[in-house]
Amino acid sequence: MSTVTAGIFLPAGSNVEPQQIFVEDYKSIQSMIGGNFDVVRTDMGQPDVALVGYVHDEGLLLDLEYNFLATALFKQELHGDVVVVWGLSPNGVYDGDNYDVPSHIAQFLQTELLAKTSDAYNMATSVSFALSYAIATGIVDEDDVDRIVLGLYDNAGTKDDAIEAELSNILKMVVVHAKDNTSVMKDFLDEHIKEMLDAINNEEGGD
Repeated sequence: MSTVTAGIFLPAGSNVEPQQIFVEDYKSIQSMIGGNFDVVRTDMGQPDVALVGYVHDEGLLLDLEYNFLATALFKQELHGDVVVVWGLSPNGVYDGDNYDVPSHIAQFLQTELLAKTSDAYNMATSVSFALSYAIATGIVDEDDVDRIVLGLYDNAGTKDDAIEAELSNILKMVVVHAKDNTSVMKDFLDEHIKEMLDAINNEEGGD
């Protein structure tokens, strides 16, 4: 096996894209993710697939930025940058070594995974905004929203018809309320944008 492996780098945060990289040894992995690593795996539901991810072993404790791409790929909450390599030898055996990510898998990670994660992120952002509006205008109280969000989190990857129906009902009420109270929605949107700009300015000022 070559000492240099073709992998994929999944940056943490939003508005990021997978990047093709070359991995030499464990030190190069540590350098890319910023510390010691844990290993995660996925077969993407296929018997001939084995993707291995190297993620900071204290990403959650250190409050590293949420990794939307890696979380979507490995189906578990991951924080910090992640290095992805192939886990199957040319003979199709998982032997603990790193191998080049096949071109068709790399293509998937850079296109379909990115698109699906972007869609999910945009949907989550929209739902979060709608729920904040629902709380602010008294459509629902915060305890109800917390219960729904917790239910969605606990059932991630599965379908909970009751929770989804309740969320859908709240979103419909938000749409009706916003149509009947355009000035209220405008004021809420203006304040929401101001908060986001303030947060961005604070981050830039802290750099």
